[in-house]
Amino acid sequence: MESRFPESKRTFTRMRDGAFSGGDLFFIGRRSTKTNLELIRGLTTRRKNFLSQARLLGFVFIFRFLLGLMDITEGAKRVNEALGINGRVINYPRAEIGMDVDKLSQYLLVKSELEKV
Repeated sequence: MESRFPESKRTFTRMRDGAFSGGDLFFIGRRSTKTNLELIRGLTTRRKNFLSQARLLGFVFIFRFLLGLMDITEGAKRVNEALGINGRVINYPRAEIGMDVDKLSQYLLVKSELEKV
């Protein structure tokens, strides 16, 4: 991400097996959405505050994460267990999936990239 879009200032989460950035790409089934609506709202409200999200996941999660003992697979497993969901991590190799366009600077960066095509 940083080499492809050096001006993006994307946030990365450091895990034992690397640094990861979210792609904000989700598929949530209708039944799961209805069942977990309050949880989904809570997580999206806290989307820019990892520690606030982590509190939902418990002390062991926070402890292992902060000490760098958790890899991405364990993190996904613990999130699934804590939230009662069946989510998966997709380690996508292209930076474009992680590029937001919710700020003017990001929009201008993406626009300039698209104009090159």
